[in-house]
Amino acid sequence: MSREPDGWARGWLEKMRSEGRKGLAVEKKGNSHYVYWASTEWDKEAKKRRKLTEYIGILEPPGNLIISRDLDVGRMNPKAIEAAGIDAELYRERPEEVMDYRIKGAMMVLRKACESFYPALRECFPQTCDDLLVLAMARLAGRGRLCQAGSWFARQDNVMRLKPHADPDTLSASLKLAGGAIDAQDRFYEKLSTRGKKLAVDMTVCFSKGQAFFVKKGYNRFHLSCGQFNIAIICGLDDKLPQALRTVSGNIKESCITDVLEEMDIGNDCTLVMDRGYFSADLMDLLHGSGYKFVIPVRRNSELYNAVKIVEPRGFRFRGNSVLYGIGEGFGYNAYRFENQSQRNSELAELMFEHDGDGDDRSPAFVDSGQYALDGDPSKAGNLILVTNLNEDPKTIYAMFKMRCSVEECNDSAKTVLKADRTYLRDNLSIMGFNFVTFLALRMYMTMELWIAEKEMTSRYTPLDLLDEYSSMVSITTESRVMSQQVPANVRRVEKDIGLGLFPIGG
Repeated sequence: MSREPDGWARGWLEKMRSEGRKGLAVEKKGNSHYVYWASTEWDKEAKKRRKLTEYIGILEPPGNLIISRDLDVGRMNPKAIEAAGIDAELYRERPEEVMDYRIKGAMMVLRKACESFYPALRECFPQTCDDLLVLAMARLAGRGRLCQAGSWFARQDNVMRLKPHADPDTLSASLKLAGGAIDAQDRFYEKLSTRGKKLAVDMTVCFSKGQAFFVKKGYNRFHLSCGQFNIAIICGLDDKLPQALRTVSGNIKESCITDVLEEMDIGNDCTLVMDRGYFSADLMDLLHGSGYKFVIPVRRNSELYNAVKIVEPRGFRFRGNSVLYGIGEGFGYNAYRFENQSQRNSELAELMFEHDGDGDDRSPAFVDSGQYALDGDPSKAGNLILVTNLNEDPKTIYAMFKMRCSVEECNDSAKTVLKADRTYLRDNLSIMGFNFVTFLALRMYMTMELWIAEKEMTSRYTPLDLLDEYSSMVSITTESRVMSQQVPANVRRVEKDIGLGLFPIGG
Protein backbone atom coordinates (compact mmCIF):
# COMPACT_ATOMS: atom_id res chain seq x y z
CA MET A 1 0.00 0.00 0.00
CA SER A 2 1.46 3.34 -1.07
CA ARG A 3 1.91 6.22 1.35
CA GLU A 4 2.72 9.92 1.18
CA PRO A 5 6.38 10.47 0.16
CA ASP A 6 8.85 11.85 2.70
CA GLY A 7 9.73 15.53 2.65
CA TRP A 8 13.04 15.11 0.86
CA ALA A 9 11.28 13.11 -1.90
CA ARG A 10 8.59 15.78 -2.31
CA GLY A 11 11.35 18.38 -2.55
CA TRP A 12 13.06 16.41 -5.32
CA LEU A 13 9.76 16.10 -7.21
CA GLU A 14 9.09 19.84 -6.98
CA LYS A 15 12.58 20.52 -8.30
CA MET A 16 12.01 18.22 -11.29
CA ARG A 17 8.71 19.92 -12.10
CA SER A 18 10.29 23.37 -11.85
CA GLU A 19 12.82 22.22 -14.47
CA GLY A 20 9.97 21.34 -16.82
CA ARG A 21 10.18 17.57 -16.38
CA LYS A 22 6.48 16.83 -16.29
CA GLY A 23 4.57 13.68 -15.48
CA LEU A 24 6.85 12.34 -12.76
CA ALA A 25 5.32 10.94 -9.56
CA VAL A 26 6.74 9.40 -6.39
CA GLU A 27 5.07 6.66 -4.33
CA LYS A 28 6.32 5.38 -0.99
CA LYS A 29 5.91 1.65 -0.34
CA GLY A 30 7.48 0.33 2.84
CA ASN A 31 10.71 2.27 3.28
CA SER A 32 11.33 2.74 -0.45
CA HIS A 33 10.33 5.56 -2.80
CA TYR A 34 9.39 4.51 -6.36
CA VAL A 35 9.44 6.94 -9.29
CA TYR A 36 6.88 6.68 -12.09
CA TRP A 37 5.97 8.69 -15.15
CA ALA A 38 2.23 9.07 -15.71
CA SER A 39 0.15 10.78 -18.39
CA THR A 40 -2.93 10.21 -20.55
CA GLU A 41 -3.66 9.96 -24.27
CA TRP A 42 -6.82 9.87 -26.37
CA ASP A 43 -7.89 6.39 -27.40
CA LYS A 44 -9.62 6.82 -30.77
CA GLU A 45 -11.22 3.38 -30.76
CA ALA A 46 -12.56 3.55 -27.21
CA LYS A 47 -13.25 7.27 -27.63
CA LYS A 48 -11.91 8.11 -24.16
CA ARG A 49 -8.67 9.03 -22.47
CA ARG A 50 -6.36 6.17 -21.51
CA LYS A 51 -3.83 6.34 -18.66
CA LEU A 52 -0.15 5.77 -19.46
CA THR A 53 2.33 4.69 -16.76
CA GLU A 54 6.03 3.92 -16.96
CA TYR A 55 8.14 2.69 -14.03
CA ILE A 56 11.45 4.58 -13.86
CA GLY A 57 13.31 3.40 -10.75
CA ILE A 58 13.93 3.99 -7.03
CA LEU A 59 14.62 7.35 -5.41
CA GLU A 60 17.12 7.37 -2.52
CA PRO A 61 18.02 10.21 -0.14
CA PRO A 62 18.79 12.99 -0.63
CA GLY A 63 17.55 12.71 -4.21
CA ASN A 64 19.45 10.06 -6.15
CA LEU A 65 17.39 8.39 -8.86
CA ILE A 66 18.47 4.77 -9.40
CA ILE A 67 17.24 3.77 -12.85
CA SER A 68 15.69 0.30 -12.98
CA ARG A 69 17.97 -2.36 -14.45
CA ASP A 70 15.00 -3.83 -16.34
CA LEU A 71 14.29 -0.60 -18.20
CA ASP A 72 13.53 -1.15 -21.90
CA VAL A 73 13.93 2.25 -23.54
CA GLY A 74 12.97 0.79 -26.92
CA ARG A 75 9.40 0.26 -25.69
CA MET A 76 9.13 3.29 -23.40
CA ASN A 77 7.13 6.41 -24.15
CA PRO A 78 9.55 9.10 -25.42
CA LYS A 79 7.98 11.63 -23.04
CA ALA A 80 8.79 9.36 -20.09
CA ILE A 81 12.40 9.07 -21.24
CA GLU A 82 12.67 12.85 -21.52
CA ALA A 83 11.03 13.50 -18.13
CA ALA A 84 13.33 11.04 -16.34
CA GLY A 85 16.44 12.47 -18.01
CA ILE A 86 17.44 9.06 -19.36
CA ASP A 87 20.19 8.83 -21.97
CA ALA A 88 18.34 6.55 -24.37
CA GLU A 89 21.38 5.91 -26.54
CA LEU A 90 23.37 4.74 -23.53
CA TYR A 91 20.68 2.22 -22.62
CA ARG A 92 20.40 0.98 -26.19
CA GLU A 93 24.09 0.18 -26.37
CA ARG A 94 25.54 -3.23 -25.61
CA PRO A 95 26.00 -4.05 -21.93
CA GLU A 96 28.99 -2.15 -20.59
CA GLU A 97 32.06 -4.08 -19.61
CA VAL A 98 32.86 -3.92 -15.90
CA MET A 99 36.34 -2.46 -15.48
CA ASP A 100 36.54 -2.50 -11.69
CA TYR A 101 34.54 -4.15 -8.91
CA ARG A 102 35.29 -3.34 -5.28
CA ILE A 103 33.72 -3.97 -1.90
CA LYS A 104 32.55 -0.69 -0.43
CA GLY A 105 30.37 -1.56 2.55
CA ALA A 106 32.96 -3.31 4.73
CA MET A 107 35.42 -0.43 4.31
CA MET A 108 32.70 2.04 5.29
CA VAL A 109 32.19 0.09 8.53
CA LEU A 110 35.93 -0.07 9.24
CA ARG A 111 36.34 3.64 8.53
CA LYS A 112 33.70 4.43 11.13
CA ALA A 113 35.26 1.96 13.60
CA CYS A 114 38.64 3.71 13.47
CA GLU A 115 37.33 7.28 13.76
CA SER A 116 38.26 7.45 17.45
CA PHE A 117 41.99 6.87 16.85
CA TYR A 118 42.75 7.52 13.16
CA PRO A 119 43.71 11.22 13.59
CA ALA A 120 46.06 10.30 16.45
CA LEU A 121 47.55 7.43 14.43
CA ARG A 122 48.14 9.72 11.45
CA GLU A 123 49.83 12.29 13.68
CA CYS A 124 52.05 9.89 15.64
CA PHE A 125 52.97 7.53 12.78
CA PRO A 126 53.00 9.71 9.64
CA GLN A 127 55.23 7.32 7.64
CA THR A 128 53.66 3.97 8.51
CA CYS A 129 50.07 4.98 9.36
CA ASP A 130 48.48 3.53 6.22
CA ASP A 131 50.36 0.23 6.47
CA LEU A 132 49.47 -0.23 10.14
CA LEU A 133 45.80 0.63 9.64
CA VAL A 134 45.34 -1.67 6.64
CA LEU A 135 47.04 -4.54 8.48
CA ALA A 136 44.64 -4.03 11.40
CA MET A 137 41.63 -3.90 9.08
CA ALA A 138 42.76 -6.99 7.19
CA ARG A 139 43.19 -8.75 10.54
CA LEU A 140 39.53 -8.13 11.37
CA ALA A 141 38.50 -9.39 7.94
CA GLY A 142 40.40 -12.64 8.50
CA ARG A 143 43.19 -11.75 6.04
CA GLY A 144 45.74 -10.45 8.52
CA ARG A 145 48.85 -12.27 7.28
CA LEU A 146 51.43 -9.99 5.71
CA CYS A 147 51.25 -11.91 2.43
CA GLN A 148 47.44 -11.53 2.31
CA ALA A 149 46.80 -7.96 3.48
CA GLY A 150 47.81 -6.30 0.21
CA SER A 151 45.58 -8.45 -1.98
CA TRP A 152 42.69 -8.03 0.49
CA PHE A 153 42.97 -4.25 0.37
CA ALA A 154 43.12 -4.29 -3.45
CA ARG A 155 39.59 -5.72 -3.46
CA GLN A 156 38.22 -2.95 -1.23
CA ASP A 157 36.90 0.45 -2.26
CA ASN A 158 39.53 2.88 -0.95
CA VAL A 159 37.05 5.21 0.78
CA MET A 160 39.80 6.57 3.09
CA ARG A 161 42.27 7.29 0.26
CA LEU A 162 44.96 5.18 1.94
CA LYS A 163 48.26 4.37 0.23
CA PRO A 164 49.57 1.20 1.89
CA HIS A 165 52.30 -1.10 0.64
CA ALA A 166 51.40 -4.58 -0.56
CA ASP A 167 54.79 -6.32 -0.38
CA PRO A 168 55.15 -8.49 2.77
CA ASP A 169 58.78 -7.48 3.31
CA THR A 170 57.87 -3.78 3.14
CA LEU A 171 55.00 -4.32 5.57
CA SER A 172 57.38 -6.17 7.88
CA ALA A 173 59.70 -3.15 7.78
CA SER A 174 56.77 -0.90 8.70
CA LEU A 175 56.02 -3.14 11.68
CA LYS A 176 59.65 -2.91 12.78
CA LEU A 177 59.57 0.90 12.59
CA ALA A 178 56.35 1.04 14.59
CA GLY A 179 57.66 -1.45 17.16
CA GLY A 180 60.76 0.62 17.79
CA ALA A 181 58.90 3.93 17.96
CA ILE A 182 58.17 3.75 21.70
CA ASP A 183 57.83 7.53 22.04
CA ALA A 184 55.31 7.62 19.20
CA GLN A 185 53.35 4.79 20.83
CA ASP A 186 53.34 6.68 24.14
CA ARG A 187 51.99 9.82 22.45
CA PHE A 188 49.36 7.76 20.65
CA TYR A 189 48.17 6.07 23.84
CA GLU A 190 48.15 9.39 25.66
CA LYS A 191 45.73 10.80 23.10
CA LEU A 192 43.38 7.84 23.64
CA SER A 193 43.55 7.82 27.40
CA THR A 194 41.46 9.59 30.00
CA ARG A 195 44.30 9.70 32.53
CA GLY A 196 48.13 9.79 32.72
CA LYS A 197 49.81 6.36 32.64
CA LYS A 198 48.26 3.53 30.67
CA LEU A 199 49.94 0.12 30.73
CA ALA A 200 48.91 -3.52 31.37
CA VAL A 201 49.77 -7.45 31.18
CA ASP A 202 49.01 -10.45 28.73
CA MET A 203 45.29 -10.82 28.98
CA THR A 204 44.32 -10.31 32.59
CA VAL A 205 41.98 -7.43 32.80
CA CYS A 206 42.21 -4.73 35.35
CA PHE A 207 39.31 -2.34 35.83
CA SER A 208 38.95 0.93 37.69
CA LYS A 209 36.49 3.78 37.37
CA GLY A 210 38.29 4.71 34.19
CA GLN A 211 40.43 1.76 33.20
CA ALA A 212 40.78 -1.98 32.79
CA PHE A 213 43.87 -4.17 32.84
CA PHE A 214 44.54 -7.64 31.33
CA VAL A 215 47.04 -10.25 32.66
CA LYS A 216 47.64 -13.93 32.00
CA LYS A 217 50.45 -16.25 33.01
CA GLY A 218 53.14 -15.92 30.39
CA TYR A 219 54.90 -18.60 28.38
CA ASN A 220 56.37 -18.86 24.92
CA ARG A 221 53.04 -19.72 23.30
CA PHE A 222 54.21 -18.44 19.91
CA HIS A 223 57.16 -20.89 19.71
CA LEU A 224 59.36 -18.17 18.26
CA SER A 225 63.12 -17.78 18.55
CA CYS A 226 62.75 -14.33 20.09
CA GLY A 227 62.63 -13.85 23.85
CA GLN A 228 59.49 -14.62 25.82
CA PHE A 229 57.09 -11.74 26.29
CA ASN A 230 53.66 -10.88 27.63
CA ILE A 231 51.09 -8.47 26.24
CA ALA A 232 49.83 -5.69 28.50
CA ILE A 233 46.54 -4.00 27.67
CA ILE A 234 44.50 -1.32 29.47
CA CYS A 235 40.83 -0.68 28.76
CA GLY A 236 38.65 2.20 29.90
CA LEU A 237 35.38 1.49 31.63
CA ASP A 238 33.93 4.83 30.58
CA ASP A 239 34.21 4.18 26.85
CA LYS A 240 34.81 0.39 27.23
CA LEU A 241 37.65 0.58 24.69
CA PRO A 242 41.34 -0.41 24.83
CA GLN A 243 43.50 2.60 25.65
CA ALA A 244 47.05 1.23 25.63
CA LEU A 245 49.20 -1.83 24.99
CA ARG A 246 52.75 -2.73 25.96
CA THR A 247 55.00 -5.72 25.49
CA VAL A 248 56.50 -7.01 28.75
CA SER A 249 59.55 -9.27 28.44
CA GLY A 250 59.86 -12.48 30.43
CA ASN A 251 57.34 -14.42 32.49
CA ILE A 252 55.03 -12.94 35.10
CA LYS A 253 55.16 -15.11 38.19
CA GLU A 254 52.82 -14.87 41.15
CA SER A 255 55.59 -13.90 43.54
CA CYS A 256 56.71 -10.90 41.50
CA ILE A 257 53.46 -9.67 39.96
CA THR A 258 53.22 -6.63 42.24
CA ASP A 259 56.78 -5.65 41.27
CA VAL A 260 55.80 -5.89 37.61
CA LEU A 261 52.74 -3.70 38.19
CA GLU A 262 54.82 -1.08 39.97
CA GLU A 263 57.44 -1.17 37.21
CA MET A 264 54.71 -0.55 34.65
CA ASP A 265 53.33 2.25 36.83
CA ILE A 266 49.94 0.57 37.22
CA GLY A 267 48.27 2.29 40.15
CA ASN A 268 46.45 0.37 42.86
CA ASP A 269 43.25 2.14 41.85
CA CYS A 270 42.99 -0.49 39.11
CA THR A 271 41.21 -3.82 39.45
CA LEU A 272 43.01 -6.89 38.11
CA VAL A 273 40.71 -9.34 36.30
CA MET A 274 42.90 -12.41 35.91
CA ASP A 275 42.60 -15.93 34.54
CA ARG A 276 42.32 -19.23 36.43
CA GLY A 277 46.08 -19.69 36.37
CA TYR A 278 46.36 -17.01 39.03
CA PHE A 279 43.77 -18.52 41.39
CA SER A 280 45.67 -18.76 44.66
CA ALA A 281 44.85 -17.68 48.22
CA ASP A 282 48.43 -16.45 48.69
CA LEU A 283 48.27 -14.32 45.54
CA MET A 284 44.92 -12.81 46.51
CA ASP A 285 46.28 -11.91 49.94
CA LEU A 286 49.38 -10.41 48.30
CA LEU A 287 47.32 -8.26 45.93
CA HIS A 288 44.90 -7.20 48.65
CA GLY A 289 47.76 -6.33 51.00
CA SER A 290 49.37 -4.23 48.25
CA GLY A 291 46.18 -2.25 47.77
CA TYR A 292 45.11 -3.83 44.47
CA LYS A 293 41.55 -4.82 43.70
CA PHE A 294 41.07 -8.09 41.83
CA VAL A 295 38.58 -10.43 40.16
CA ILE A 296 39.83 -14.03 39.71
CA PRO A 297 37.86 -17.07 38.46
CA VAL A 298 38.25 -20.27 40.47
CA ARG A 299 39.26 -23.59 38.96
CA ARG A 300 36.44 -25.99 38.08
CA ASN A 301 37.66 -28.52 40.67
CA SER A 302 37.61 -25.96 43.48
CA GLU A 303 35.76 -26.75 46.72
CA LEU A 304 34.09 -23.35 46.42
CA TYR A 305 31.56 -24.95 44.07
CA ASN A 306 30.30 -26.88 47.11
CA ALA A 307 30.27 -23.79 49.34
CA VAL A 308 28.79 -21.11 47.06
CA LYS A 309 25.30 -22.00 45.83
CA ILE A 310 22.60 -20.27 43.81
CA VAL A 311 19.73 -20.53 46.29
CA GLU A 312 17.35 -17.71 45.47
CA PRO A 313 16.25 -17.20 41.83
CA ARG A 314 18.10 -13.91 41.33
CA GLY A 315 19.45 -12.98 37.93
CA PHE A 316 20.00 -10.47 35.14
CA ARG A 317 20.20 -10.32 31.35
CA PHE A 318 23.59 -10.13 29.66
CA ARG A 319 24.06 -10.03 25.87
CA GLY A 320 20.70 -11.63 25.29
CA ASN A 321 21.24 -14.45 27.81
CA SER A 322 19.74 -14.92 31.26
CA VAL A 323 22.30 -15.28 34.06
CA LEU A 324 21.45 -16.47 37.58
CA TYR A 325 23.76 -15.71 40.49
CA GLY A 326 24.49 -16.46 44.13
CA ILE A 327 26.85 -14.71 46.57
CA GLY A 328 29.05 -16.36 49.21
CA GLU A 329 32.54 -16.19 50.69
CA GLY A 330 35.83 -17.58 49.43
CA PHE A 331 39.17 -17.27 51.25
CA GLY A 332 37.83 -14.28 53.16
CA TYR A 333 36.68 -12.43 50.02
CA ASN A 334 33.41 -12.09 48.11
CA ALA A 335 32.60 -15.08 45.89
CA TYR A 336 30.02 -14.68 43.11
CA ARG A 337 28.61 -17.77 41.42
CA PHE A 338 27.04 -17.24 37.99
CA GLU A 339 25.02 -19.64 35.84
CA ASN A 340 24.59 -18.69 32.18
CA GLN A 341 21.47 -20.56 31.08
CA SER A 342 22.36 -20.71 27.38
CA GLN A 343 25.89 -21.90 28.08
CA ARG A 344 24.57 -24.43 30.59
CA ASN A 345 22.33 -26.02 27.97
CA SER A 346 25.22 -26.28 25.51
CA GLU A 347 27.57 -27.83 28.05
CA LEU A 348 24.96 -30.31 29.26
CA ALA A 349 24.41 -31.45 25.68
CA GLU A 350 28.14 -32.19 25.46
CA LEU A 351 28.12 -33.96 28.81
CA MET A 352 25.11 -36.19 28.20
CA PHE A 353 26.17 -37.74 24.91
CA GLU A 354 29.45 -39.07 23.64
CA HIS A 355 30.26 -40.53 20.25
CA ASP A 356 31.43 -44.10 19.89
CA GLY A 357 34.22 -45.08 17.51
CA ASP A 358 32.33 -44.60 14.23
CA GLY A 359 30.44 -41.55 15.47
CA ASP A 360 26.98 -42.90 14.57
CA ASP A 361 25.49 -44.12 17.84
CA ARG A 362 25.15 -42.03 20.97
CA SER A 363 24.84 -43.34 24.50
CA PRO A 364 23.78 -41.13 27.40
CA ALA A 365 26.54 -40.55 29.91
CA PHE A 366 27.92 -37.76 31.99
CA VAL A 367 31.46 -37.49 30.74
CA ASP A 368 34.28 -35.01 30.90
CA SER A 369 34.25 -33.64 27.37
CA GLY A 370 37.68 -32.09 27.79
CA GLN A 371 36.49 -28.97 26.02
CA TYR A 372 34.55 -27.82 29.07
CA ALA A 373 36.56 -29.61 31.78
CA LEU A 374 33.53 -30.10 34.04
CA ASP A 375 34.92 -33.20 35.77
CA GLY A 376 31.75 -35.10 34.95
CA ASP A 377 29.62 -32.92 37.27
CA PRO A 378 26.52 -31.58 35.49
CA SER A 379 25.84 -29.15 38.34
CA LYS A 380 28.81 -27.09 37.14
CA ALA A 381 27.56 -26.76 33.56
CA GLY A 382 27.43 -23.11 32.56
CA ASN A 383 28.70 -22.11 36.02
CA LEU A 384 31.46 -19.68 36.91
CA ILE A 385 32.70 -18.51 40.32
CA LEU A 386 34.58 -15.21 40.59
CA VAL A 387 36.42 -14.26 43.79
CA THR A 388 36.95 -10.53 44.37
CA ASN A 389 37.67 -7.96 47.05
CA LEU A 390 35.24 -5.56 45.34
CA ASN A 391 31.81 -4.72 46.68
CA GLU A 392 30.04 -4.31 43.34
CA ASP A 393 26.75 -5.58 42.01
CA PRO A 394 26.95 -9.05 40.40
CA LYS A 395 26.27 -7.83 36.86
CA THR A 396 29.24 -5.42 37.01
CA ILE A 397 31.57 -8.20 38.19
CA TYR A 398 30.30 -10.55 35.47
CA ALA A 399 30.67 -7.88 32.77
CA MET A 400 34.29 -7.24 33.83
CA PHE A 401 35.19 -10.88 33.34
CA LYS A 402 33.33 -11.17 30.03
CA MET A 403 35.14 -8.11 28.72
CA ARG A 404 38.42 -9.92 29.46
CA CYS A 405 37.12 -12.90 27.48
CA SER A 406 36.33 -10.68 24.48
CA VAL A 407 39.86 -9.27 24.45
CA GLU A 408 41.35 -12.74 24.80
CA GLU A 409 39.34 -14.09 21.86
CA CYS A 410 40.56 -11.23 19.67
CA ASN A 411 44.17 -11.88 20.68
CA ASP A 412 43.82 -15.63 20.12
CA SER A 413 43.23 -14.93 16.43
CA ALA A 414 46.29 -12.67 16.47
CA LYS A 415 48.45 -15.54 17.78
CA THR A 416 47.55 -17.65 14.75
CA VAL A 417 48.54 -14.85 12.39
CA LEU A 418 51.75 -14.20 14.34
CA LYS A 419 52.83 -17.82 14.00
CA ALA A 420 52.03 -17.78 10.27
CA ASP A 421 54.06 -14.59 9.77
CA ARG A 422 57.18 -15.80 11.57
CA THR A 423 59.02 -15.78 8.22
CA TYR A 424 58.75 -11.99 8.07
CA LEU A 425 58.89 -11.15 11.80
CA ARG A 426 62.51 -11.87 12.54
CA ASP A 427 63.24 -9.69 15.58
CA ASN A 428 61.72 -8.23 18.72
CA LEU A 429 60.90 -4.85 17.16
CA SER A 430 58.83 -6.51 14.44
CA ILE A 431 56.98 -8.49 17.11
CA MET A 432 56.26 -5.28 19.04
CA GLY A 433 54.96 -3.66 15.87
CA PHE A 434 52.78 -6.71 15.28
CA ASN A 435 51.36 -6.32 18.80
CA PHE A 436 50.61 -2.66 18.10
CA VAL A 437 48.58 -3.69 15.04
CA THR A 438 46.79 -6.20 17.28
CA PHE A 439 45.85 -3.31 19.56
CA LEU A 440 44.42 -1.31 16.64
CA ALA A 441 42.40 -4.32 15.46
CA LEU A 442 41.17 -4.94 19.00
CA ARG A 443 40.01 -1.34 19.41
CA MET A 444 38.04 -1.48 16.14
CA TYR A 445 36.57 -4.86 17.08
CA MET A 446 35.41 -3.66 20.49
CA THR A 447 34.06 -0.44 18.96
CA MET A 448 31.81 -2.54 16.72
CA GLU A 449 30.83 -4.68 19.71
CA LEU A 450 29.69 -1.51 21.49
CA TRP A 451 27.53 -0.46 18.51
CA ILE A 452 25.79 -3.82 18.68
CA ALA A 453 25.45 -3.84 22.48
CA GLU A 454 23.97 -0.32 22.55
CA LYS A 455 21.12 -1.54 20.32
CA GLU A 456 20.78 -4.78 22.34
CA MET A 457 21.48 -6.85 19.23
CA THR A 458 24.28 -9.05 20.61
CA SER A 459 22.17 -12.17 20.16
CA ARG A 460 21.79 -11.40 16.45
CA TYR A 461 25.06 -9.81 15.32
CA THR A 462 28.80 -9.97 15.92
CA PRO A 463 31.40 -7.52 14.56
CA LEU A 464 32.29 -10.05 11.87
CA ASP A 465 28.60 -10.28 10.92
CA LEU A 466 28.58 -6.52 10.32
CA LEU A 467 31.56 -6.76 7.97
CA ASP A 468 29.98 -9.70 6.16
CA GLU A 469 26.56 -8.06 5.73
CA TYR A 470 27.93 -4.72 4.55
CA SER A 471 30.26 -6.44 2.06
CA SER A 472 27.26 -6.86 -0.25
CA MET A 473 27.45 -3.10 -0.89
CA VAL A 474 29.92 -2.71 -3.76
CA SER A 475 31.32 -0.09 -6.13
CA ILE A 476 31.22 -0.93 -9.85
CA THR A 477 33.13 1.02 -12.49
CA THR A 478 32.40 0.50 -16.20
CA GLU A 479 34.05 1.95 -19.28
CA SER A 480 32.09 5.18 -19.02
CA ARG A 481 30.88 5.64 -15.45
CA VAL A 482 30.76 4.62 -11.81
CA MET A 483 27.47 2.81 -11.34
CA SER A 484 25.17 3.53 -8.40
CA GLN A 485 23.88 0.53 -6.49
CA GLN A 486 20.56 0.22 -4.77
CA VAL A 487 21.11 -0.52 -1.07
CA PRO A 488 20.57 -4.31 -0.69
CA ALA A 489 17.84 -5.60 1.59
CA ASN A 490 20.28 -7.12 4.10
CA VAL A 491 22.15 -3.81 4.44
CA ARG A 492 18.85 -1.99 4.93
CA ARG A 493 18.01 -4.43 7.71
CA VAL A 494 21.34 -3.95 9.50
CA GLU A 495 21.12 -0.17 9.09
CA LYS A 496 17.70 -0.27 10.71
CA ASP A 497 18.87 -2.54 13.55
CA ILE A 498 22.24 -0.92 14.36
CA GLY A 499 21.74 2.59 12.98
CA LEU A 500 25.25 3.32 11.68
CA GLY A 501 23.93 5.74 9.05
CA LEU A 502 26.43 4.60 6.41
CA PHE A 503 23.89 4.26 3.59
CA PRO A 504 20.49 5.94 3.09
CA ILE A 505 17.54 3.65 3.67
CA GLY A 506 14.67 6.10 3.36
CA GLY A 507 12.06 6.90 6.01
